[in-house]
Amino acid sequence: MSCKIYVGDIPFQVSSEDLTSLFESCGNIINVHIPTDRDTGRPRGFAFIEFDIKEEAEAAVSQLNGINLGGRNISVALAVERDPSAAPKPYAKEIGTGDCILCNTTTTLYGFNSSLNTHGVCATCISSLSRASRPPREQKSFMRSSNYGENRTGKNHY
Repeated sequence: MSCKIYVGDIPFQVSSEDLTSLFESCGNIINVHIPTDRDTGRPRGFAFIEFDIKEEAEAAVSQLNGINLGGRNISVALAVERDPSAAPKPYAKEIGTGDCILCNTTTTLYGFNSSLNTHGVCATCISSLSRASRPPREQKSFMRSSNYGENRTGKNHY
């Protein structure tokens, strides 16, 4: 049965081939994954390496934890699977129907706590706000689109 390990504190210039050559002495490697930042495309400084057998992964942890790689001491540990029930919760939840505090249309509202507050924001305004908070390179393509600044009722929100 395959087993993944987490490799932290790796230098940004390290490639998956470098990690493969370092860790293949411990066993058969199935996959090497180096996550990248979605905005910059730059590596995030850690990786996941999947071994064919759990004993090989444990050997890699014991042999390579704390070694120097590119001037940094890497940390190696068995990877822990994410608990799907521990997924990030949305910031706002549906709190009922009413007038949006931004565009004053009567629709389904989203907010933080329905027992304390009956004021909320509609899905259209939430979508507009999320587009406005994107990095400039993503905003440019949206601003050129035909629906820039318009919601379903044709009111300008910008």
